[in-house]
Amino acid sequence: MDPQASGGDGKSRKRKSVSPARNESSSSSQSSRNSFFKTHDREYVNSRDAPPGPSRPPQNNAPPQNGSSANSAAPGQRPNPPSNTNFEKYKSLSDITYPFMTDFSEYERCGKIGQGTFGEVFKAKCKKTNRTVALKKILMENEKEGFPITALREIKILYAFDNENVVKLLDICSSKASNFNRYKSTFYLVFEFCEHDLAGLLSNKAVKFKEGETKKLMQQLLNGLFYIHTGKVLHRDMKTSNILINRDGILKIADFGLARAFSHLGTKEKPNRFTNRVVTLWYRPPELLLGERNYTPAIDIWGAGCIMCELWTRSPILQGQNEQHQLQLIGTFCGSITPEVYPDIVNLEPAKHLSLPQNIKRDVKKSLEKHIKDPLALDLLDKIFVVDPSKRLDADGALNHDYFWEDPMPQDLAPKMRSLTQSNFEFTASASRQTQQANAPAHPPHPHPAPGNRAPVHNLNHGRPDAGVKGFFADRVF
Repeated sequence: MDPQASGGDGKSRKRKSVSPARNESSSSSQSSRNSFFKTHDREYVNSRDAPPGPSRPPQNNAPPQNGSSANSAAPGQRPNPPSNTNFEKYKSLSDITYPFMTDFSEYERCGKIGQGTFGEVFKAKCKKTNRTVALKKILMENEKEGFPITALREIKILYAFDNENVVKLLDICSSKASNFNRYKSTFYLVFEFCEHDLAGLLSNKAVKFKEGETKKLMQQLLNGLFYIHTGKVLHRDMKTSNILINRDGILKIADFGLARAFSHLGTKEKPNRFTNRVVTLWYRPPELLLGERNYTPAIDIWGAGCIMCELWTRSPILQGQNEQHQLQLIGTFCGSITPEVYPDIVNLEPAKHLSLPQNIKRDVKKSLEKHIKDPLALDLLDKIFVVDPSKRLDADGALNHDYFWEDPMPQDLAPKMRSLTQSNFEFTASASRQTQQANAPAHPPHPHPAPGNRAPVHNLNHGRPDAGVKGFFADRVF
């Protein structure tokens, strides 16, 4: 029985085999799309590699006449359009259409629910079907040539995936080029809508997960990672805000903006040369912090372990201010990082210039036992938080751990999710906290939030560097 569907009395460890591709009936319809994106799966896109589309209009470098600016405008007003000569050339872009892409006018935006480095996310409704969806706006402001490579990878990967624990890409839509958007079309990825993200749920003190529900969350997360890694894809941005949950209690891994496919696991003879500037700092594994570029799916498993701990602590457990501080926290948590523990460290040039904690004994279970009482959960985390990625438990091994096969068994999340009357997102929770702080008195009587609240810290040092940095949480583990 698939551990995804394990119930109260089903304890079989046999899981269904999964395939990262869609079924054969839909593969032919995607072949034309995938053949296009295969030509763009490179680290960078330049003018030669850019997807087919309108070329950039020629610039008029002639100096303005009569001493006036060519794009002058009164204070507070929108700048004037280009000069009459160039205006007609720019205006011609408004006639360009994308015949295989839905027009943005078919969707009605309802509100903003997320924001990140690579785009903004809005809740929207399709006017034709009345279906609620999520629109991810692709930021194009910094793109001088072509389409963002991160968006191309995300589209390619998600069109090939079909698993209930991976968010579904439904459509791509674009707005028409006009004077209001400087004659640059805006593109949106259309996803299925999920009512909550895990960071938002953990910010809500009224939401408390039972033991069986916690197991179900982790089971679904690991099942999604098993599917992704079987499809030879690295997610590279595991964190609670990228874990969505719908009202039916189905967990979905989202935000593949940093994901990329790999053809093989790197070896010493033929290593991969991926960038190590990935994964949010608090969820970044030690090998990336030490400069490793030949990394494996084990980087996502480390992030899954951090997420698992948050289900009990309700805040990130390793809140470093920079890479050096993050390594110090990991050393305190997992023990000193030495060649005996992680042999490949001697081959990492950046590691030679870092100051690492020395003579610290590893005891992950003892560090977490005041938050987590289940001995099997502690044992699973002890096997996930291994500094050497080659010895770290993979998704398949984690799913077969005794933690998921002992009472209480994984429990359906649907009743809990349907009982919630409003959505919970990290973005909206942060906005609400900022509003409350703005309206709060200058010297509140109780400046420190209660345990489990993800409110930012203002005056907590705990013997570390200044903790009054935006985004830090009060109830740290280390």
